[in-house]
Amino acid sequence: MGFLIKYNLKQNFQSLTLKSYQEIIKSKDNSIWYDEDLKGQKVYRRNIDNTNLLVFGDLVNESKATELSTWIKESKGNYIVIKEESTKIEIVSSMFSILPIFYEIEDDVLWVSDRLEYIINANVKQRDWSNIHLLERLLFNYTLTNRTYYDSISQLDVHTILTLSAKGMDFTKHTDIFKLYKQNPNSIIKSKKKIVASFEDTVKSYLVSEPYAVAFTGGFDGRCIVAASLKYNKNFLSYSFGSSKSMDVYIPKSIATRLKINYRFINLDDDYVNNTFEGHAREIVSASGGMATFSRAHYHFGAEKLGEEFNYLLSGNFGSELFRSAHLDGVMTTDLLYVWIKDGLPKNWTKFIKEYPRFKFLKANEFETPYNELAIELNNLRKDLPDIPLNAKLYYFLWSQTLRNYFGAELVMQQKQIIHRSPFLDFDFFVLLQNTQFSGAYGNFREKNLIKRLKGQLFYAYYLKRTNKSLFREITGKGYKPSDILSPVGLLRMVIAKGLKKKIVVDDSDPLNVNRSFKKVEDKIVNRAKNYFENYFHYLPSEDDRHFKTILSLSIFLDGQQKKVKIKNGEKN
Repeated sequence: MGFLIKYNLKQNFQSLTLKSYQEIIKSKDNSIWYDEDLKGQKVYRRNIDNTNLLVFGDLVNESKATELSTWIKESKGNYIVIKEESTKIEIVSSMFSILPIFYEIEDDVLWVSDRLEYIINANVKQRDWSNIHLLERLLFNYTLTNRTYYDSISQLDVHTILTLSAKGMDFTKHTDIFKLYKQNPNSIIKSKKKIVASFEDTVKSYLVSEPYAVAFTGGFDGRCIVAASLKYNKNFLSYSFGSSKSMDVYIPKSIATRLKINYRFINLDDDYVNNTFEGHAREIVSASGGMATFSRAHYHFGAEKLGEEFNYLLSGNFGSELFRSAHLDGVMTTDLLYVWIKDGLPKNWTKFIKEYPRFKFLKANEFETPYNELAIELNNLRKDLPDIPLNAKLYYFLWSQTLRNYFGAELVMQQKQIIHRSPFLDFDFFVLLQNTQFSGAYGNFREKNLIKRLKGQLFYAYYLKRTNKSLFREITGKGYKPSDILSPVGLLRMVIAKGLKKKIVVDDSDPLNVNRSFKKVEDKIVNRAKNYFENYFHYLPSEDDRHFKTILSLSIFLDGQQKKVKIKNGEKN
């Protein structure tokens, strides 16, 4: 995607004038520029009752509502919409705000864009570096607030409309998904037929008539999209990427061969490791505004390959985030996220470092004050969360912030090559899901019981049983089949699943060849990171520490920000 708005907050209200990128920089008028050449972004123009709608992204279907908050809820897809009336302009991202909107104010001029780089390159100046945002990334892997790496640039809050009028600018929250929580949701047995039938209708509306690609791995989510594509006799290519020994290659490839499903293995081979990885790593880090790490380079590589043949990619993204029982530390749920939701962060830096000594690589003179400010802010935010069970608080917060701040970077990056559709995040389906115990929100906080955690996979089993019995009976990367979940005998299979997995694959320790790829460029990037952060860190974390990838990815981002950000280091950027 790509658009840029320049708006003078002190002038009398004016509509936006379409200009070129260079013109908008020099113009004193309220102006807009947008890129019509991105393959993964469509531009829709509508005029309804003297109201202009400009939509960037992918509209799966379109509402006839005139009220913007209603229009957003009823119009499916990932997009950003700008609504112009005679007295105001409204700007908002689609439901869950997966596509970001950034803004900056300087000398009463507001800059708005979906990409940090457009604001930075248009409003040229040296910006202050945000230590608090860096700290958030290190603690949680992503931001829990609306900060960016630049103190002066913010991200529009989730489910929020930015309004420009003669009164200036205003922010209006159009949806609060916490209110969807139900005290007594319908049981799984009572609601299974309705929820499965609903998803059948939902996914059908996201399928296209032209040939398209479907992500097919060893998991459950993509398998459901493959099953739907087979059910409706669509012309599609299933694919997965990784090393030849990856479970996410071995399993779908074996299934596709047995069931005669059109499948392609996108090989992250020696050529990718030696010649391709670094370029895609730098591109995804840059395109995401530093929000993505280099370990996701394969998404950019895969989108580029698939975009040569297809206009659309469908994936099972967001599926497991809706259903599963979160209990482990991971990229989306770090141990500190669980701590914050349950008890709040330690109130000061001294207490924090004592309880979490792994962060001793941070220099206190740079991070003590930012940490203390962040702890107050996040602990106040936690107090403001609704009085609902702990697990529900976790999930509704994840759905509000984590989905957009983690997955948004991936979708934005892929828009240069292909349109990415994710049926599981359909808002109508999401609302219906919250009425049932299928939702991940209804369960125990950090559930330890394996059998109880199976609730998070029951939907897939019921859906596949109804939609495609062959895929229902095929093994997954978990070491068991969806059919096992609904069978007493299958439960025994699940107990010994780890042993089964060892028999399925020989080596799945580096399935996407991230470690091998990084070794080729490690010295160069590590040296850059040491130079950038010599005044921030006592030392770099070890390679097996997740903070290592975050820091090195950030150094890749800073390589492209020379003279644009003020950071304390020897290079005086």
